Parts: sequence; C-alpha cells; structure tokens
Amino acid sequence: MVYWNSQEVVQAVIGGALIALSTTLNLLLFGRITGISGILSSVTKYDTSQGFYWKYCFILGLLTIPKILQVIFGSYIDLGDGYYFPMFDSNELAMKQTHIAAWFIGGFLVGVGVRMGNGCTSGHGVCGIPRLATRSIVATCTFMITGFALASLKYHEPFLSNGETFGDTYYEVWRWLTLAILILGHIYGGFVLISKDEKHIRLECIWSYVFGLLFGLGLLISGMCRISKILNFLIIDSVVWDPTLIFVMGSAVAINVVTFYFIQKRKYPIYGEKFSIPPRKGKVDLRLVCGAAIFGIGWGFAGLCPGPGLVNFFHETHGLFWVLSLFIGMFTFDYGLKFYEDKKKKTEVTYVRTN
Repeated sequence: MVYWNSQEVVQAVIGGALIALSTTLNLLLFGRITGISGILSSVTKYDTSQGFYWKYCFILGLLTIPKILQVIFGSYIDLGDGYYFPMFDSNELAMKQTHIAAWFIGGFLVGVGVRMGNGCTSGHGVCGIPRLATRSIVATCTFMITGFALASLKYHEPFLSNGETFGDTYYEVWRWLTLAILILGHIYGGFVLISKDEKHIRLECIWSYVFGLLFGLGLLISGMCRISKILNFLIIDSVVWDPTLIFVMGSAVAINVVTFYFIQKRKYPIYGEKFSIPPRKGKVDLRLVCGAAIFGIGWGFAGLCPGPGLVNFFHETHGLFWVLSLFIGMFTFDYGLKFYEDKKKKTEVTYVRTN
C-alpha cells in the first residue's frame, strides 16, 4: 500500500504555499525569477555584476529558520500527546539510505546538471511551469523521470547504501560549528547593509532576506528537508512510495500560475525598471535535456537538490561533502564550457587566417 499521512499532506500544501509566496514576491517587487541554483552560482563566484548582495541575503535567509529550530529542538519538535513535527532525518536514518559515496556523486551530478540545464526544481519547476515555459516543462519532466529511475534502481537493486555516521561527538561539533558559520554570515550581511550607500541595494538585501526566510520555512514545513521522504517520493514501489511531496510542487505551481499571470501584466515590477524573465518559448536543445537528466540522476542518488541540500549542510554530518561536491560540479561545468568556447574561438580565428 502507498504511504499516506494526512498531516504531512497539509504540511506539504502549506510549505508549497510559502515557497510560492517567496517566489511571487520576488517577481512582483523586483521582477526576478527565484532559481536557487543560479543564485548560489553567483554567490560562490562573488559575482557582484549579477546581484551578489541580494542573492547572498536570500541564501542567508533560506538557512536561518531551519538552523535555529534545529539548534533548539534537534531533528523534530515534540508537540505533546504523542504528536511531533519531524524536520530532519537523524544521521543514522540518512546514512542507512545513502552511503557517503552517494553524497559525493549526487552532489557533483546535481552541480553539473543545474549549470548545464540552467535550473533546478525551483527555477524550472516552481517558477517555470506556472509561466508555461517550454524549456522548464521539458526540463522538469526530464529530471523527474531520471530522478525516479535512479532512486528506484537503488532501492530495488541496492548499491551505495548503509553508510556509516561519524558519531555523536562529530555531530555535536558540526551542529555548533555550522551555527557559528551562520552567525558570521549574518555579521557580514549586516556589514553589507551598513556599508552600502545605495538605497536600492539595501532594499534588495532586506527583502531578499525575507524571501529566503519564507522559502526556507516552506522547505522545512513541507518535508523537503527530510532526505528519506524525498527518496521515498522518488522510489516507484507500492509499499514505500510517498506521494505527499506532489502537494508541495502542486501547491506552489497552482498559486504561481495565478500570481505570475497578473504580475506579468504589469509594465514594471514595484521596485525595478524591468522584468528579468526568460522567454516562454525558449529553445529546447540537447544541452537542456542532458543537463536536466544529469541533475535528476544526481537527485536520485542522494535525494537532495540545491535548496534542501544547503539546509542539510547545517544538519547532516555528511552535508558538507554534498555541498562541496555540488560546488565542484558547478565549477567543473562552467570552466569546462569556458575552456571549450575559448578553444573553439581560437580554432575559428586560425581557420579564417589560413583561408
């Protein structure tokens, strides 16, 4: 029988609604699509020409509520009378389903895939489908198929599972070390607000922090921070399949279909000069399909995409390895593509000169 929990379905709908609110406000106020992989790429490269400051504040907000609740309550909140609200998997449960090698492989493939396919579940799924963008619909269908396929294969023909944790001591050290990292991140964010004279940058940073808070809370409430839940959603099996995460995407997309429609009727966003929105009928090419497929395979390996992966960096003891491999994958593709394009240009110049 299919796993079904009415409480978790309600949580999924609420979480999806919060994610929709975050992405809707970003579009309404600043005319921007909320693609976490693109935001993260600019932050890791310190790309000030591509809105580093507001993107940094968004990531900071995304991580804040989940980390605070984890420090206070741990993996779940005890609601009393036998009821509890699970926020994260225990490290033991996470490693039972995912070997450390799968964290490395999954993170790397997700990193390559999101850069090759120009998006992930947020940019293509939550923001692209409501606009009826052809590229996003194709990409979402592709990474869903490959994600289901890889996770199901790992379940029915087990490999890279039953890993080992680093122990309780390491977990406690990592718990407080990541809190210190988050605090330092807020100190830097505060320094940015104080040091910038441009009013619009400060406004972007404050609002983007709020967008991140809403998005992070949505991920937490919906169950998207629980690796076991994501993997059980991706596993095609009549016993363990957990369909509740459908309601996360369904809720977010349903709301954004309406809000995006009316927002795009405006000439300008409230605080911006123009809307920065990809065309609805963009080109569907091999790069898009291959990138989405690779992303889906990586997603199926470890059950993490960029948003939940960043949150789990602050909770799971192996989250560090997933995030590092994610960065390696992103940089590998970006610099590999740059190398290829530079070499191609040199070859074309040489050809023109010799002819």
